[in-house]
Amino acid sequence: MPKFFIEDSEYLLRIYRDEICLPYPFVTSEQRLPYVLCFGDEVGQARARLDRQAWLPSEEICRATAEAYVQWLGASGAVPEPLATNVRLSDIADDGTLILQPVRYEDYARTNLVMDWPAGPSLREREKGRLAPLRESEFANPMGVSILAVNTLGEVPLQIRSQSIAVRPGMICSTASGGLDIGDIPSASSCMAEWRLMRELEEEMGTGLAGRLGAPQVLGLARELSRGGQPELFLVAEGDFSRDDVLRSIRATAMWETHDIIFLQFPRRNAGFDLSGAAQAMDAFDRAYGTRVAQPLRAHVSLWFRFLARSGLLIGPGQ
Repeated sequence: MPKFFIEDSEYLLRIYRDEICLPYPFVTSEQRLPYVLCFGDEVGQARARLDRQAWLPSEEICRATAEAYVQWLGASGAVPEPLATNVRLSDIADDGTLILQPVRYEDYARTNLVMDWPAGPSLREREKGRLAPLRESEFANPMGVSILAVNTLGEVPLQIRSQSIAVRPGMICSTASGGLDIGDIPSASSCMAEWRLMRELEEEMGTGLAGRLGAPQVLGLARELSRGGQPELFLVAEGDFSRDDVLRSIRATAMWETHDIIFLQFPRRNAGFDLSGAAQAMDAFDRAYGTRVAQPLRAHVSLWFRFLARSGLLIGPGQ
């Protein structure tokens, strides 16, 4: 498939050099990930306001990406959806309220998903290496949701994505990921605790696994540079499940996006996690899989361990 948006971290960090990007704690030398943190775990307490007017791209953007959009449809096999069923993060108010509105997947494909299409000046070139504030962004910016499931042994099931999907084929990603839909938000004014945040996990990994997990912990809200600052919510949910439970649950679904499941294990220590053991586990995982590890997964684990450290659950030597 042609490259519609660039994911090379060095390139993105060079382009957006003025942004403060998320640190990656599992390497000896400092490394940054192509994500900008908007909110830490406190975003789980945020309220939201859902406007009913659907967002539409400007005529100028539609003209600029017309060819890219046609090529994307042909390469991905996606079918345009006329209804605005996804949720756009339009702004974060001064009091922390998330301002949301409906948006079509079609307009996501016209903007965030074709950032680097080479015909004419690309959207990234138009941005001039600047991550526009959400309220000024010309892009659809639908809210993504990524979930890590972790059991009492510290095992985390990860998806190897199918080679037939349009975004990150064959890459190793979080336990489940996808987009927030209008139906996941129960009212025009709500708090995040009321949202149906686990829907993607139920659909991708099955209700057998979802039913064994507790309520999700929100880890943070970050914007992904590769897709023009698209916002992503990162969650973790703990539960009592085995590897066999995961495999049985996913076999009961009809999801075609997943090629296989692998497990990453972080050593647990009392109620928390062993810091040095976690670093060794992640370093070994990076060496084994290298470029197949998707950047959203690295960001996800980074935010999880940031939360564990802030909560006193990341246990170092002598503790």
